[in-house]
Amino acid sequence: MISQIILILVVAIAAYHYLNKRKWKLPPGPPGIPGLGNIFTVAKTPHVAHSQLKEKYGDIYYFTLGTTRAVCLGNVQLIKECFNDPNYNGRAKEMLTCILSQGQHGIIASEGQEWVEQRRFTLRHLRDFGFGKNLMENLIMEELDDFARPSLAGILSLLAPSLLHMAPELTGWNHFKRIGDQFHDDGVRSLLAVIGDLFFAGAETSSATLAWSVLYLAINPDIQKKLQDQIDEVVGKSRQVTLADRSNLPYAEATLQEIFRKSSLVVTGVMHTAGKDTTFAGYDIPKGTWMMANIYAIHHDAKLWGDPGNFRPERFLSTDGKKVIKSENVLPFSLGKRICLGENLARDEIFLFLTNIFQRFSISVDPTQPKPDYEPKVGFLLHPKDYQIIVQERA
Repeated sequence: MISQIILILVVAIAAYHYLNKRKWKLPPGPPGIPGLGNIFTVAKTPHVAHSQLKEKYGDIYYFTLGTTRAVCLGNVQLIKECFNDPNYNGRAKEMLTCILSQGQHGIIASEGQEWVEQRRFTLRHLRDFGFGKNLMENLIMEELDDFARPSLAGILSLLAPSLLHMAPELTGWNHFKRIGDQFHDDGVRSLLAVIGDLFFAGAETSSATLAWSVLYLAINPDIQKKLQDQIDEVVGKSRQVTLADRSNLPYAEATLQEIFRKSSLVVTGVMHTAGKDTTFAGYDIPKGTWMMANIYAIHHDAKLWGDPGNFRPERFLSTDGKKVIKSENVLPFSLGKRICLGENLARDEIFLFLTNIFQRFSISVDPTQPKPDYEPKVGFLLHPKDYQIIVQERA
């Protein structure tokens, strides 16, 4: 009896999806399991799956996660067109997002007028704390001093999952998180969600990027030496690298671009949703469809990069090595109206950490351990797998 009921449900779900799909002119995409969709296709190794789907179906393809429709966009022009359209500024209302965002509040998960107000509120108060001013550079440099001065062991902490321990002012975060559930007022929940977004989008992504940076340069000592040679020539060893040196350090800037491209922390970015039934790129997009940017696949597209598997900063330099060549196909902070508001701060922070760390230290892989590789550990972000390194202070 139970097996018959299950069979009837499966057939009913399959028929519903078949008839519903025929109703719409949807982008091409892989067949799915009734009721489950393509979860098993993309869940385990999403970076591999979405690269393969892009290669098979092209720059726009359709798939389902359970009963949720999703469309993945695989070139920058499509992403710009979609993410700059107000109809696609909504956010997915799935359970995990709602839990993490205090019921879909905060900068990342909110939408509509609430998102506009919270983004404006956040920018205004971040500026009060020095966001976008010289004060922010000073704060970063102070962290660098704390990071490197006590001992060489201090540098190893950058490989930890989070940078929160670097700032004593933030050690109350766990207590703050525990008491958050006691508040039910939407205003308080919105504030809690904004703070949570800043911790995750700031500390966690910066930590992961720095961990990848150390791995790439430890595996590629020739690139590390080129970076150090340019820093020595332009800045020397008697003072720290500052943002004022940036325009004179093209190899460092190109290395940073290559780190963003190669690491691709977020496979498809944060989902946007369609606010109403509409058409896009010649296809029907039903209301509520998730719209994703296929960031990892773009960053690793052989048609764009030639040798995407290699870590090669020179791809972002002119032939004489003096000019940085920016590429619109590097989009670690997404695109459109909901682009990461901390992009400039993140770029400055990673630049200062990268250059000052390698000005002071040389880092190599531990020859007594298996050689690390570039294969990521899948989670909310793509982190490098655990690895061991040797850190030596430069003369």
